[in-house]
Amino acid sequence: MIDPALRPGYTALTVARKLAFDSEDWLPLMKDVLQIPLSMLPAVRRVVRKGAWRYAHDPCQSVRENAERDCRRQAIANETR
Repeated sequence: MIDPALRPGYTALTVARKLAFDSEDWLPLMKDVLQIPLSMLPAVRRVVRKGAWRYAHDPCQSVRENAERDCRRQAIANETR
C-alpha cells in the first residue's frame, strides 16, 4: 500500500481532523480538496472525525462517499420524524 502521506488529500484531512467544528479552515478543504458543496459540511465533519478514510486507498473519495451516505441517512431520519 502507498505511504499514507503520499495519498491524495491525506495530509489535508489529517490537519482537518484536529480542527474545531466552527473553524473557517473547513471551507478551503471543502472547495479545493474535496470539491463538494458546502451544504455537506456537517456530514464531512462527522466523517473526518470518525477517521475511516485513513485506511482508504483514496482518502478524498472515501470522505466524499461516506459524507453522501451520511446525508442520505440524515434525510431519511428527518422524514420519519
